[in-house]
Amino acid sequence: MIITLEVIKTLQAESAGMSAECLRRHIADNAMVLPDLIGLAENMSAARDASFEDEELYQEAVAEVMSAVLLIAVFTAELVKHPAPVATFTASAN
Repeated sequence: MIITLEVIKTLQAESAGMSAECLRRHIADNAMVLPDLIGLAENMSAARDASFEDEELYQEAVAEVMSAVLLIAVFTAELVKHPAPVATFTASAN
């Protein structure tokens, strides 16, 4: 658990230096593979009782899902700190 907290802190520190566009790209990249990772975890769940190796594959698949979700969460938390550009309008002299 301590290792996980250190990894999260490292990710937070790294994401603090990223631009909003870079954060959005990382979020999108991880969100894109998430359905495939969930599908793999579901498939491994069905086979996990067959052997010890299948149980390990299931655990690895679930860890991949959790890693992707964690990355999305860290990058999203940092992204909300970046103010979104706001359009300004000026009155014309006409």
